[in-house]
Amino acid sequence: MPTFIGFCFEGTPKGKKFKIGGVRVWGHLKIGGVRVWEYKWRRKGVKVDVIDPAYKAKHKFDVFSIVTKNGEMEFIAGEFSYGCWGFYKVD
Repeated sequence: MPTFIGFCFEGTPKGKKFKIGGVRVWGHLKIGGVRVWEYKWRRKGVKVDVIDPAYKAKHKFDVFSIVTKNGEMEFIAGEFSYGCWGFYKVD
C-alpha cells in the first residue's frame, strides 16, 4: 500500500495546519519541498488502491507527475470527498 503524505483542502489559507482524526492537514501541501498545486499535473495512466487514513475506506487514485526545476516528480493523489484531497508517495 502506498505511503500517506497528507490531506489538503482546496480553499484552505496558505500555511494553515489542523488535524482530522489525528491526521495532519495542510492548506498548501508540499511534497519534497514542492508545492504541487503550482504545477501542471499529468496523469500517468495508472490507478493505485489507497486507504483513507481517517475513515479507513478504500479508494482508487491516479498517479500524477509534475516537472520541476529538479526534474520529474511522481505522486498519487485523489479526492476523498469534495475539495478534500489525499496525497501518497509512489513506493
